[in-house]
Amino acid sequence: MTMKNVKKKSTMLMLLAFMLMLSIGLQSCGKEEKVSAKSMEQIQKEEGVPIKSIVAANSEFTKSMNFFAQLSGKEESSQTAKIGDVVQKVNANVGDYVKKGDIIVEMPTNNPNMRYEQAKIGLETLKKTYDRMKNLLDAGEMAQQKFDEIESQYKMNLKNVESIRQLLFIEAPISGTIISMAVHEGDMISLNMGQPTPIFTVAQLGIMKSTVWVSQSEVSSISNGMSVSCEYAGEIFKGRITNVHPAMDVRKNAFPVELELNNPKKVLKSGTTVNVMINTYVNPEVIVLPVNVVENEGDKNYVFVEKDGLAVKKHVTVGQRNGINTEILSGLTPGEKVITEGLLMISDNTKIKNVN
Repeated sequence: MTMKNVKKKSTMLMLLAFMLMLSIGLQSCGKEEKVSAKSMEQIQKEEGVPIKSIVAANSEFTKSMNFFAQLSGKEESSQTAKIGDVVQKVNANVGDYVKKGDIIVEMPTNNPNMRYEQAKIGLETLKKTYDRMKNLLDAGEMAQQKFDEIESQYKMNLKNVESIRQLLFIEAPISGTIISMAVHEGDMISLNMGQPTPIFTVAQLGIMKSTVWVSQSEVSSISNGMSVSCEYAGEIFKGRITNVHPAMDVRKNAFPVELELNNPKKVLKSGTTVNVMINTYVNPEVIVLPVNVVENEGDKNYVFVEKDGLAVKKHVTVGQRNGINTEILSGLTPGEKVITEGLLMISDNTKIKNVN
């Protein structure tokens, strides 16, 4: 045999060996795949279909409507400047708590149009005359008519001085927090066509209020006293409906509903817009399940629960739904484990394995 024939024969043998190994490998892979698939099926039969569950427990169930609401203090009052002049002094800043009657802004007392100092001097002089006449009246040395004339003049001057004083020393109209201040010391206040100029606002922020607008179909589900809540800055604020108007506003084609929110720490701010939830239905203690857990067949509802390693179908009576959760009125007791995942792979009495 020539060297050429030897090489040719050797090449053919190598090729045949390679094909044989490839064939064996493919057969081996096929067997492994069959064994693997069979093993997965066998595992589910032996160990159970993997599921997850939750423990049924009583909790609060609510059904609510959401509305955007712009908040303001339960009571807000703005004070104005009724004369044009330079602001002499500002005694409080935004955020300060003030009491009703506190002097917040002071105007110059030497304004020639006010004649405040002259009026004060005149009142002091008249007060001395009034006191003297009162003593004479009490002693029986003066006629009542004469005293009445002096008293009337004194009271009129007192009222006049007080009116001027209120124009120059502008007081807080209510107790509360200053939420806006439009002037600073040294600012010149100019009246627009003689109209008063707003200079600061005081608000009571312990309780916030708002009005939301609801449709004709919604208003029938809302009544006075219903609970409301909103989330703001990571906190939950609760309150109530204070007034459901019985007449529709024709311009908005909606009904105004007034509400209040408790704000003890003053976290909610006037002018803030929040998403308010009106709780139209509340059950304080009932089993609540996700809506996708409750299935139905005809007019009956059921869930699957864990029992002795099996998935057991239990019929339940459902109440209200809120889009996320379902109210379970009967058929379940607290402590039962309700299957929430793996539902598509189980039926009644399927063997299961909890993988929580």
